[in-house]
Parts: sequence; structure tokens; C-alpha cells
Amino acid sequence: MRKIGYIFSTLVISFFLNKGVCAQQNYFQQGVQYDINASIDSSLRILSGEELILYQNNSDVALEEIYIHLWTNAFSSNKTPFAENMLKLGNTSFYFADEEERGGYQEVSFRIGGSEAEWEYLENQIDIAKIYLSKPLQPGSEIEIEVSFKAKIPKLFSRTGFDEGDLHMTYWYPKVAVYDQKGWHPISYYAQGEFYSDFANYKVELNMPSSLTAFATGKTVLSSTNTSDMIRYKFEANNVVDFAWFAFPKRRVQQKSLAINNRSIMLSVVRPKVEDELWDRAMDYLMESVQYYSDWVGEYPYDQLTLIQDKNHSGMEYPQIITASHKGTAHSLDYIINHEVGHQWFFGVLGFNEREHAWMDEGLTTYGEHRYTRNKYGVDAYTKMVPSFMRGSVPVLQAGVEGQIKRRFDQPISTKVEETSVLNYLLNNYERSAIAFRYLESYLTTQVFDNALRSFYESWKFKHPYPEDMQSSFETSTGKNLDWFFKGIITSKEAYDYELLSAKKVGSNYVIKIKNNSDINAPLEINGLTDDEIVYSKWIEGGQEMEVKIPDEGFGKIVIDARRISPDAFRKNNYTKTKGLFKRVSRFRINPIAKLNEDDRTNIITNLYGGFNTSDGPYVGFSMFNSFWPQKDFKRVFALGYAFGSKEIVGMGKVSYDQHLKSNRLKKIEYKIGVRSFHFENNTFLDYRRRYFKVDPSIAFHFRSKATSKTYSKIIARSIQLWNQEASFDTSGFTGLDYRYSRINELKFEHFNLSTLNPYTFKICLEHQSYKFEILDVTENRNYIKLWAEYDAQFKVRKNYEMGVRFFAGGFLLNSERKSGQYNNGFTRGSFALAHEGYDDYKYDGHFVNRNNQNVNSLYNQVSLTDGGFKTALGSQHNRLDHSNDLMFAVNLTSDFPVPLPKVLPLKLFADFGYFTNVALGSDELEGNFLYSAGPYLDFEIIQIYLPILNSESINNVLGNNEQTLWSKISFRMDLHKNDPWQIIDDYNY
Repeated sequence: MRKIGYIFSTLVISFFLNKGVCAQQNYFQQGVQYDINASIDSSLRILSGEELILYQNNSDVALEEIYIHLWTNAFSSNKTPFAENMLKLGNTSFYFADEEERGGYQEVSFRIGGSEAEWEYLENQIDIAKIYLSKPLQPGSEIEIEVSFKAKIPKLFSRTGFDEGDLHMTYWYPKVAVYDQKGWHPISYYAQGEFYSDFANYKVELNMPSSLTAFATGKTVLSSTNTSDMIRYKFEANNVVDFAWFAFPKRRVQQKSLAINNRSIMLSVVRPKVEDELWDRAMDYLMESVQYYSDWVGEYPYDQLTLIQDKNHSGMEYPQIITASHKGTAHSLDYIINHEVGHQWFFGVLGFNEREHAWMDEGLTTYGEHRYTRNKYGVDAYTKMVPSFMRGSVPVLQAGVEGQIKRRFDQPISTKVEETSVLNYLLNNYERSAIAFRYLESYLTTQVFDNALRSFYESWKFKHPYPEDMQSSFETSTGKNLDWFFKGIITSKEAYDYELLSAKKVGSNYVIKIKNNSDINAPLEINGLTDDEIVYSKWIEGGQEMEVKIPDEGFGKIVIDARRISPDAFRKNNYTKTKGLFKRVSRFRINPIAKLNEDDRTNIITNLYGGFNTSDGPYVGFSMFNSFWPQKDFKRVFALGYAFGSKEIVGMGKVSYDQHLKSNRLKKIEYKIGVRSFHFENNTFLDYRRRYFKVDPSIAFHFRSKATSKTYSKIIARSIQLWNQEASFDTSGFTGLDYRYSRINELKFEHFNLSTLNPYTFKICLEHQSYKFEILDVTENRNYIKLWAEYDAQFKVRKNYEMGVRFFAGGFLLNSERKSGQYNNGFTRGSFALAHEGYDDYKYDGHFVNRNNQNVNSLYNQVSLTDGGFKTALGSQHNRLDHSNDLMFAVNLTSDFPVPLPKVLPLKLFADFGYFTNVALGSDELEGNFLYSAGPYLDFEIIQIYLPILNSESINNVLGNNEQTLWSKISFRMDLHKNDPWQIIDDYNY
């Protein structure tokens, strides 16, 4: 009887699903039914079951194989696509999981016609099985597949698993892959990116410990206790793309009925028993959202919807079930619920291929969510999270999209999930596509757009529409050619960019000339503004070069897209003033804190600036920069302060310009010039302070990398111009200070690899300096050429344990002072140092509290990870011990503490080893030297504090001669460049 009933119901479903589709050429939809009987053991870790799949081939092609998703296998090892995807996201929780936390199928078998079926896993995809059919499944025929399985339930790493007594059972059963007009779609389980599933009917029987209460897709048709320890549930769900269920030991349930068009929909909110005021209005939000989408898109087609309060995840959607986090604010809870409810339409009813066209699902849902929150709160959810004084003229996430485009790290909206970077997945499929739909709405008008969306929904509900189907439906509804949207904004590799070339007064009109800087011939809106208020609007069809007339109504400004709803990231060329000499000059606005950049204003961001060094004393002033986010091509930053010790103005600044290229190899050329001036010596005996001025123009060639790549490379050519004050003496003694000039030319290659498990940087540099040696009446020209390379890597060895290794090698190809026995002072330059201290920073690249270091003092024992990278400060009077004008090799090791410690105690270990050659005292021959130093250190990210306790004898002799206490042996490092926002934006692909 069961088989007869299955065949009959499948035929009925197929009839209704395909009714009215005959006009859509080649469209078909497979018929699928599942009958599952599964049990969970008392440990909540083992799931075993029997499954009957009835599969009907409605295509016109005979099928010789069938693909089955075994997604629980995604959690079986570090070799699965899911494991790789988690690392792509920067998440190591699964990679370093204990074996008992993993999951997967322990047993699985397939029977067809009473016989064992031949099957195998796909290569490198253990979560997909390929069943070979003994005879092809002909068009119009059906087949029964009997499945027996036993699976270990993983810990809740992603959507499915156990979590402190709770069960999240999603993607938990063997499931047939989709076969459509484009073929089979066997897709692996990913943490980033969702799924593509057939509409099917489900009958599911679950047996589990009676301490649990289950909530599932579909209707509960039976709930009974088998024994005192076990409870049995039966569920039925029709015409859904999946079946998910959850089980909890202690939950409270709130239910309300929502009437829509004479139908009653049962809404449920499932919450922990603990009080949570944030969720007191969750039912109201749920009801409002179901009503909103029903009114806007089409009636909610099912009889129930359950909202589950999730302890960990922000939100997720399943057929007739959604989850939302208990964290955040009432406003954020409202938008999360609305977003997940929206998915009941945009994936639940319109069964998009989310892995290949995620923008259709997430884009429409995000667009709908934004409409909901803007109408309700006046602003979208994410913009509301940012303080008003930091907001710009566009929503926060739209600014994120524009910033990514300006960085030239963007990808087309239509990019498949597998080919999309982490940030682009979020921006493209959510915000960028939502912007696109809002732009389409503005062009068509809201009423026309909504009618087109409703028509599309009614024509394609419970089917699998592709982008071309959406385009065809929208064009039929609107009577417009929408290639500019679907083949332009959605798929183009170029960034949308219209430029207003000119607006000339001709009689009683303005004649406006517009140029299209992309291949996207989208329509655009021209606006006339008076006192920054839009008083005139006109939509024109797109093209490459356009000329349009608008009436002169006394506009102060003419703007393309003044409402800022287009996907244009380059708005600086979108406007012109109608009067004045400088019609394109933007207004200046001073902000006391970082603010999102605006196209018609130049934000000058000011902050207090201050610091301290032993030559200038404390200094206080202000900093000023013009670029926050989205980044500008022309950037400038200055920081000036009054030094109370030297009683002079000190500080730094830099100006840069990015020239972006369309080359396949080069992403941009960066032109930069920096200036810097501080004092570097305070001679209290002779009462003078020496100062330096530095100007370093540079040009950097940034190489293009794939968007999904974790690597980035650049070549930098820099010419450092230095003016150092030097003390002059004659037979009578000190006579004054004179500036002496030197130049350092540097050619450097830098490569960054930001992989999750083994991030590293590699640098190689060729450096030349020419300078004058002057003392009394002696003046000599001196120079050197040196080459060095550095490899600095981190290795995540196990959970919460990381090791680091750094290799350094350098040598002088030419050095006029190779055997001078002097190091990094007025007589010789460019020496290598095992422990790089303030007086070694002859290029003045670092931030050092003290640049003399003649006597070791823990307050001034500052080192940097340069040259040999040693952490043991010895002071300039002992530079012969660890310096070289010839060659140097070093290895620096770091390690987390072997035993886990509280996060408030970031204790780690270090060990440094170095070999170099230099001239010994009283000799003119080069000798080899080997040193080492090791000990614990505290890592506070920007500041590290080191205590070298195991040292070479020669280092101990120095420390002993200085009669150092334990406290005075401590050294420290300040890594102020680590969180440099400009460098992160420039170099890091995310």
C-alpha cells in the first residue's frame, strides 16, 4: 500500500508542479518523496535509520546514475570540502577538533529492487555518493532506493550537531541531489554558501530520549511515549526543499495564530526557560514579518512556522523553521527574524540554486529586510548600529561595498560561491545585490517592481528559477529590456560608473554631457538640487555617451543619483555646481572622530596626538587625515606636536596616491611621500639635542591576485633623503651642530600569505647608501650595497597552540667600512644587528623611545623585529658584540606556553640564534660569532615584553658587567605598524 500511495502522490505532485510550465522550454522538475524512520541513542551521538526514497524522472533524458548527498560526512575529517571551507573563513575550530567531536556515516548502504546497489564516493568529495543504476531510469519512470544508515552526530560546528544537550539536526539524512535542465548538481557541504534541493514530500518518524522535545519542518501528526525512556514523533511535510528538526531538554513554547486570507498560520517561538527580556517581543516580530512578506510577495503557503532561539548563531533558515541568536538588541533581533522569515519565500518557495546564484536568494531577502527596517525604523539595521556622528551619506553596508570596489578586490555579483572571497560573499550576495534590486525598484517605480516580483513569485513558486527565468518574467511584467540589470550590474566584471562631464547653460535649459566609464548601460537619474534638497529628477536610459537637457530651475548643483541608491562607487565625478570658479571642489568638514567618507565632502578627521621619547620629552598636538572608508585614491595624514623637552614642533606626515590599473598582473601603482622629524639625541653634558629630517618618496607596484587567494605581493622602490644634525668640534671643543645629508636607495619585494594555518611574510631587499665621513679636516665618501631576506611564519600546531619561526639572512655585496669595527654611528652606516635597537634604526622607520641606548635600562630596552630579531637589548656601548658589516644569519622561534593559560596572562616563549662575522677588538680580520638568547615573554599584541634568562656566555658577561637586576634585563617591542589601517586595506585580500 505504501508504494502505491507513493506513486499516486508523486504523480499528483508532478502534475501540479509542471502545470503551466510547458511554455518554458525544456523546464522539468523531478518528483521526490522520502519516508524516514530514525532513532537517536541515549548519548545523543548516534543516529541510525532506514529511508525509502521514491524518485521520478520527469526529464527527457534516461539517467544512468543518481547522486546522493551524505552531508554528515562533511564532519568526518580535515580533508573534506567543509574542513577546507572553514579554514578559508579563518576558523580552526573544526580543524583542531578532538576525534570524539567529529561525525560522519559509520554505515551506509543503498538497495534498488531488493539488491545492493553499486556506488562510490566522488573523488575528494566524501559527502557525495554516486549510485550506478543497473539499468537507466527512463523518462517518466520512477525508482525506489532503500537506504540504511548509521551516523555519528558531530559537535555543532556549523548548522548541524549536538550542543550541550541540544540537537540541531539539519542536512542529516541521505538526500538526492538536484537534476535539472542543466544536469546534476552534487554539491558538498560548506559553512559559507548554502544549498540547492528538490521540492519533495516527507514522512519522518523519529525515536529519541523522552527528555527531549522535538520541533521540525512540517506538521506533528503523532507524539507518543514508547517506553519510559523513549518518545516517538511522526512528522509530515509536503512540497518543501528540506526537512530539519531540533530537540531540546528544556524549552518553553509560545504560540499564536496568524490569519492571512481566511487561512490560519500557527506561529511558534521556542525559547530556553531562562528569562530573556530581549526576546519578549520575538512573537510580535515574527508575526509582523510573516504578514509583511505575505502582503508584499505572496501568501505564506504553509500552515506553520517556528522560530527557535539559538544560543550561538546569528540566524539560519530551514523550511518552516528559522533560528535567531539571543544576543544583540531588540532592533537587531527584529531584523534577523525578518531576514530569516524572508527566506521562507526566497529559497523556501522559490527554490533557487543558492550555491551558484546566491545573490537571488540572499539579495532579494536582504533587499526585503532593508525595506522592512527602513519603513519601520527609518534606517536599515546595520546603519542603525553605527553612531550617527560616524555615518556617511550612504548606508553603512553600502559604504562597505563601495570600499571593496575602490580597493579593486571586488568580484561580479554573479560569482559562484566556490570562486568568491569571504568578504565578497557577504557583500555581493547580501548588500551589493540588495542595492541592485533597490536601484531596479527606483527605476521601475515601487508599484511596477512589486507587481513584477509578485508575478515572478506566482509563476515560479515551488520550482527552480534561474537568473534567465527571473529576467524573462520581469521583462514580461514590465515590458522593458532589463539586460542592463541581469547581464550588466549582476554579471559585469566592471564597476558601474557614470561621469558628469559638463552642465552648460543654454537658453532656459542645462545641456548635460555624461560619459559611461563601464560597460553597464544602466538607466540613471539626473537630479537638480537647491540648498542640498532635490527639487528636480529625471530618469534617462543608459548608454556610453549621453547628452540630456533639463530645465533651468535655479539649481545650485546638478547631480547623477543624488539619492545615492545606485551601485556607483565613484561618486566624486557625479556632480557639478552651477556657479563659481571651482564647480567640482568638495566642501571641507572637520570631524573629531573617524567618519565614513562622503562623495561631496572632504572629511578632515582630527584627533589628539602625543607621545614621548628621551630626546624630545613628552609631546602633545593633533593629527589630521582625510581618508577613512571607503578609501580615497588621494590620501594624506599629518601628526604634529609640541615637545616639552626640546621645546620644538615634531611630527610626521605622508601623502599617497593610488593609480589603479586594468592590467591582469598589476592592481595598482602607489605613489607616496613621507616626512618625519624628531630629535634623536639629548646630550646633557654639552647641552645640545640632535635632530633629523627625513623625506622618503616611494613608488610601489601592487600585484593582482585572485580574489579567493590569501596571497598578496608588491615591489617597493624607495629613496630615503636624510638630514642629520652632527656635532662639530675643533681644538677648543664643541662648536655647534651642522646638518649632513645622506641618501638611502631601497628596492624591496614583499609577499604576504594570510592562510589560516600557516600565515607568513617573505621580504627581500637590496639597499644602497652613500654618505660622507667628516671629522675635523677629514672628509671621505663612503658607501655600501647590502642584500637581505626575511621569512616570518606562524604555524597553528593544535587547538590554542601556535608556534612561530623567522629566518633572516643578509650580507654586504659592497661595503667601504667592512672592517671598520664601528657600527651604526657617525662613522659607519647600515650595519646588521642581532638585537636591533634605537641607535640601529638609521633609516628612522620605527618608533623608539630612546635612540642612544648607551647604557642598558629596562625603560629604554626597546628592540624591533629587524635584522637578527634578538630580544636581548645590550646597549650601543656593546654593539661590537652583536653587529656586523659583513654577513649575518638568524633564527627566531616563538611558542605559545605548552600549558593552556588564562587569556589575561598571554605568556609565551622565545628563543633566538644568530651567526655573524665582524672585526674583533684589536684585529682587522673578520671572525665568526654565534650567540643565542631565550626566555619567556608577554604578548599584548601591539606590545611584547621579554625576559631573556638563557643566554650565550658573552651576553651574560655584558649583563653581568652591568650588574643588572632581573628587572633591568627586561626588554620590550612596540609593533605600531601591526594595526596600520592603510596597510591592512592596501595589502590584505579579504
